[in-house]
Amino acid sequence: MLSIGGIIDCPVSTGSDFSTGIFNLSLDGTRYFFEDEYYITSDQMGNYAQQNQSDFNYMSDGLPKLPCTLKVFFRGKPVTPQDNLKVMRQNINLRTGQITNNINVHLYNNISIPFAVDTDGCMTYAFLSNGNAPLQNDMKNLFDFIMNNSLIVVRTLESKRELDPYINGSIPITWDVVYNNVFSTFKTLYPIMDAIIPFTEANWSNSFILSKMLNLMSEENWNQPLYMPITRDLSDQQLQLLNIWANQNINPSSALDKNYINNLLTSPPESPKLFFSMEVENIATPIHFPSLQSFAFASYNGYWVFIGGMTIGFHGTSNNPFPFLASSANTQIWIVDIDNGITFSVPVPEQYLTSLAVSNPQFFQVEQSLFFCGGYTVSDINQPAFNTTSNNFFKIDLDKLISYAKNNGNGPTLNEIFPLVLQDTFVRVTGGEMVVVNNRFFIIGGQDFEGKYSPGATGNYTNAIRCFELIQNGNLWTITNKKTITDPVNLHRRDFNLVPYVTSDGSTEYIILGGVFTSDGLSYNNPVYLKGLKDGNPMVSVGSFTQKCNQYTCAVVPMFILSGGGMCYSLLGGISYMMYDTSTNQLVIGDHGVPMPFSNIIDVVASDLENSLEFVQLPPEPLLPGYIGSNASFIPLPEFALDGHPNIVDLNKVFKTPFVPTTIGYMYGGILSNGPTSGTTAKGHINTYANSILYSVKIILPTQEVTV
Repeated sequence: MLSIGGIIDCPVSTGSDFSTGIFNLSLDGTRYFFEDEYYITSDQMGNYAQQNQSDFNYMSDGLPKLPCTLKVFFRGKPVTPQDNLKVMRQNINLRTGQITNNINVHLYNNISIPFAVDTDGCMTYAFLSNGNAPLQNDMKNLFDFIMNNSLIVVRTLESKRELDPYINGSIPITWDVVYNNVFSTFKTLYPIMDAIIPFTEANWSNSFILSKMLNLMSEENWNQPLYMPITRDLSDQQLQLLNIWANQNINPSSALDKNYINNLLTSPPESPKLFFSMEVENIATPIHFPSLQSFAFASYNGYWVFIGGMTIGFHGTSNNPFPFLASSANTQIWIVDIDNGITFSVPVPEQYLTSLAVSNPQFFQVEQSLFFCGGYTVSDINQPAFNTTSNNFFKIDLDKLISYAKNNGNGPTLNEIFPLVLQDTFVRVTGGEMVVVNNRFFIIGGQDFEGKYSPGATGNYTNAIRCFELIQNGNLWTITNKKTITDPVNLHRRDFNLVPYVTSDGSTEYIILGGVFTSDGLSYNNPVYLKGLKDGNPMVSVGSFTQKCNQYTCAVVPMFILSGGGMCYSLLGGISYMMYDTSTNQLVIGDHGVPMPFSNIIDVVASDLENSLEFVQLPPEPLLPGYIGSNASFIPLPEFALDGHPNIVDLNKVFKTPFVPTTIGYMYGGILSNGPTSGTTAKGHINTYANSILYSVKIILPTQEVTV
């Protein structure tokens, strides 16, 4: 049996101790098989690296890139660092026959091993304990060596620095460049590809073929059988070259033309087109998210913080059910540890309950601090329904607030969490927006709503931008240098979207998009440009552009392309002047006569602080997965954030990567409606809810160009 191979079943007595010796098999006194005392192997037997890359960042079995870790056992037990195991490591270049031996290499279980990747090529590594014969220079014992050792292979792909001028845009990328540096290799190694789709410029400039290619060569499909052949063996520079070629042919105006939006705004064509579209999808996540809308949000060190808001849906326009009940207020401070998938909460401290358990507050984050003021609330904790607007202003230390929630309210102290708490009627606003520019605070728009809400009731609109600063004198803080810029025509707005604009010097100005309510109960559809905030002297001007969709506060994705150039703002749902009519595939005003319906539209507004354009995304481009987005938040992924502006997506970072549908952030919270019009309708009663679903927000290339 031993000569032809087979399986030997060896009964072992319960309780046998194998740690004191070596297991072996013998026949008639002759020993045939010996147990290796040491077992050294790895789950990452085959690794890919880029030349001169950082250590511990190898591709083995798909994403994520990981260190190569060893499994090291002695007689069935894991070896610890304290065991001080020293072995020989052989570095073997099978192509050149060169072998280098490193002796006294310290190993233990789960150790991460770095490899030399300064030279391209394929290296094989073996770790030899006492008793295992090394590979000889003449390689005559190669077969026995391979059979008796676990080998780790590292393929280092050559860095193609000569391609850098094409990648950074210094030299245009032509078909000859792509063919000579990439496709010629495919043609040589996989002639069947050339037989099916010949490697000609006409074929490999086709947007359909290139779109399929991008999906087949995405790193997300690394370990899939349909991963595009030999792309594992391309350098980073070759992959970037191929992806830039694909993207500039799929849509010539996409990632590489930073002036594309500028040109549209300066000289808009009859039917302007957008080079990307957006997609929002439900995420099935085990993480618990509360049902909230109209809350304050902050993100700090991987934690998402939610304060205030309501736990039910739209308040409605009737008193059935009664709106803004105190029992529907969010009285918890919610923290989501997004990296570890853990949610925890703590009750709002009782002394601040009427000031933090509010709806529609103003808030703005500056690094570790969240500034928070106003909001609709109760005048005291015994009130059954909201009946006033808060005049409280807070500076909240996010790091200490997170610790407080983790400790179930047992420290830090409230004075540490809330180092600044003020009362001032100057901040008695709800439904406005607050920003901080050069240490100056600006509360823009909004209203002071006093009394219980009832249909048709309205608050006192501020019609203003309120400016102020904070001054500290010892332990005493005061609001000072107050200034009010009043404009009862253009600033008579609440529940709008205030979007940031990055100027050529890197400072931030703002644009008001939408807002409610006009004298006839509709939305404001002209943008308001706010300039001079960086100098403390806001100037107000109104644009001639007329916005069609998503005028009410919603999740907004601000997108940067070029300093001082046009920015894009994706408005995700909300409440809209116009809606999509499925029967005509057209935009119509209102929902069959009912004004301002909930929206399932993704809308993109482009603006340069002087001119604006709108791109309404209609089928076959994606709609939202429901009537969502009103009073929700967009949370960008940090890796795509504009440097110095954590809430703005830098499209240069998005389109710099191999372009496949790219998740740039998430949408959370807000109002979910079962239809465009809620309450009693011709189709029956339509409910609304506070939304607990987490959505991914993606940038995709459109199947047809999105038009105005």
